[in-house]
Amino acid sequence: QVYLCNAFVRRRKRLVVTQMLRIWKHKAIYGKTEAMYSRAELIKALEIQKKHVLAMEVMGVQLKDTIKEIEGYLESERDRTQQLKIQIAQKDEDILERTFTQEKLEGEIIRLQSILDSVTLIHPGTMR
Repeated sequence: QVYLCNAFVRRRKRLVVTQMLRIWKHKAIYGKTEAMYSRAELIKALEIQKKHVLAMEVMGVQLKDTIKEIEGYLESERDRTQQLKIQIAQKDEDILERTFTQEKLEGEIIRLQSILDSVTLIHPGTMR
């Protein structure tokens, strides 16, 4: 896939160069070169364009590296999110268990209070 992309880019570059030289040649043959650039200027412009293309390729490589780094961060954040979801589920289970325990203890307190009230009714002098 990369090979095809590179071949396509090279083909486009060749087409641009040949089209520029073909137009320059046509103008030169038919005498309408007053507004045209010289061959040296065209080649110089082409070199400048090549430098820009190379700079853009370097920037593309840097951006690919940056994208890989960001994808790594994204993957670590996804892992962290999964861990936090698991922790939340565990906390929910713990809260539910504590709620049941609290309700059980409240019931036990009520039971013990009723036992104490019963003992107070039966033996009023023992409880103060």
